[in-house]
Amino acid sequence: MRALYERFRTVLARFQKRFIRWYADYHMRRGTPGRVYRVPFRGYRMWLPISWGKTVAQRRFGAFEPWTFGALDRSVRAGATVIEIGACYGEFTLYLSKLVGPSGRVYAFELVPQNFEILTRNIALNHCDNVEAFHMGVAARGVSSIEMAPDPGHLYESISSISGRPYPDRHLPRPEETVAVPCVSLLEFMAAHSRKADYLFMDIEACEVALFQDIEQTLRSGAWHPIVYMETHPQFYKTGDLDYLRRVLTESGYAIEVIGTHWLCRPRTPHAAASAHASPPQTLGSKP
Repeated sequence: MRALYERFRTVLARFQKRFIRWYADYHMRRGTPGRVYRVPFRGYRMWLPISWGKTVAQRRFGAFEPWTFGALDRSVRAGATVIEIGACYGEFTLYLSKLVGPSGRVYAFELVPQNFEILTRNIALNHCDNVEAFHMGVAARGVSSIEMAPDPGHLYESISSISGRPYPDRHLPRPEETVAVPCVSLLEFMAAHSRKADYLFMDIEACEVALFQDIEQTLRSGAWHPIVYMETHPQFYKTGDLDYLRRVLTESGYAIEVIGTHWLCRPRTPHAAASAHASPPQTLGSKP
């Protein structure tokens, strides 16, 4: 019976994948305008630019990164403070808002102007009063702003100034028009808000290396030990980057659960986990 069930799940998954690919191609050809959809299985609605391709169609049907939603179910508690870096259209922002509840808080950062507009529309659509969105980048101290094209097609061209990565095969002709998007250090942001985050969630296309270089000493000292969930980007890393991330986390007292290309990183000891709930970080913004 179990073998039959697994076979059924495999067939269903293949059908869903093919249907979403057909659905995305159909709306791309038509140039279907964006609209609001009720997302099945997730309990929220999203305005989505449905002609933008497969990953948007996956979001529309609640099929985008199911492993990430599962990881969040297992690791985000009610009342937590979450910093989300790279919020995109807000699919995880909205889910995090539900998980932390009215006593929790979600700070969502998105660099790309078009994506930020969609993010804020979806936050308002779902009345997420516990979410605060920032049209900002999170970068190392000293990076005050980044030049961004209004559309997401030039993302990699723009964020190379944060990540230091050349992004091979990702280059496009330079956009005719850009806007300056402010950047903030993660530690300085927390110090300014007089609170530590319990949970750090990020998908930032190799910029995580620079971010960890900025927070490494704070993690190693034990002054801050949030749960960390992130997508790694080996295709964009320089030699040794992945080993560096793993070393910083393990030597700072984390256990790493690998979920595909994602890492769910938890403090190994209750003492480390509790440090995220200590008094406000009055010195986190200062240089080491």
